[in-house]
Amino acid sequence: MEERSNMYDIGRIELDRISKNNRAFSIIMLLVVLGTFFDAIEQYNAGYAATGVSAAFHISAAAISTQVEFITFGFMAVGGLMAGYMGDNLGRRFLYSFNLGIYAIGALISALSVNYIMFLLGRMVVGLGLGGEIAIGLTLISEIMPTRIRSQFTGIVNVGPGFGIFAVAVLALLFLGPYEGIFGGPYLAWRWFLGVLILPALLILVYRRYIPETPRFLISKGRQDEAFAVIKMLSEDKLIPVKRLKSYYNINELKNSINIMI
Repeated sequence: MEERSNMYDIGRIELDRISKNNRAFSIIMLLVVLGTFFDAIEQYNAGYAATGVSAAFHISAAAISTQVEFITFGFMAVGGLMAGYMGDNLGRRFLYSFNLGIYAIGALISALSVNYIMFLLGRMVVGLGLGGEIAIGLTLISEIMPTRIRSQFTGIVNVGPGFGIFAVAVLALLFLGPYEGIFGGPYLAWRWFLGVLILPALLILVYRRYIPETPRFLISKGRQDEAFAVIKMLSEDKLIPVKRLKSYYNINELKNSINIMI
């Protein structure tokens, strides 16, 4: 236990030596913020789409808004609990690489739903996918960023939801407002509205493969070699996919470049 604590301290010290202007940190931050951006959009878009869903499935808009919000937020809570457990056991990066994919599947189910039950099922999946977005994102930022910029970057995470709330209103105006007819009228426009961000979300998912696992998690699992490979990569202002990272650095070179005993 004492040896592991020493490794935590060494990892923190080495991270703190990295310049705060490191581009790799900025890219990681951007990918986290974009995740919270989509998170906010999905929390609020169903309310805007309620009128169209009502017309398609003959359910009152008020009932749809209430039920959908209850299900989405309820399953976000479930997803958050699951994310915490899975993040501690499987890794922050592993979970963070897939939760937007789960969200995209749920959004697709909602957009293509043939009945109201299928629509609600889609919202359940969306909630599960988004539940861990902020929790894992904040954990990742707090564990991988140097101490002197950690609070600043943690605060920036909250910029995403602000832009997301604004963006969903703009998208609602575009798809469900005066231009609704272009997208098929009230029976189809809501489907485009719910599905339009699936491809951008998947694109962000592709780029998240460059996000490294946090050194703290790797050390907690006894994977010190990988932890210091991540630190070395960040110190060189690089982001390398995990599969390549393991063969990118030689452990003996790491011992010489990072003045520690692994």
